[in-house]
Amino acid sequence: MPRFAEFNASSLRRTSSVEAGFPWRGQTVTLIRIDAQGVVSQATRITDKRALLAQAGPKDLVLAAWPGEWRQDVFFVDDLKAAREGIG
Repeated sequence: MPRFAEFNASSLRRTSSVEAGFPWRGQTVTLIRIDAQGVVSQATRITDKRALLAQAGPKDLVLAAWPGEWRQDVFFVDDLKAAREGIG
């Protein structure tokens, strides 16, 4: 019987909160997906990001790492539809 994970990402900023829009296509942005069975994958190239977002489901945790000026910021991808549209 499959195990389904539930994640609490309330302590993370949401990608939808970025006022100027999240830079989905940015070369320094890495996407990380943890599926409901605990399998972790990452994507840095646009084609890989597109595939990762296409495979992501509602029970998966998708994070976006985006380097700031002084630190690495990690965001919770709270709107998969907007992320898919943003990556093209």
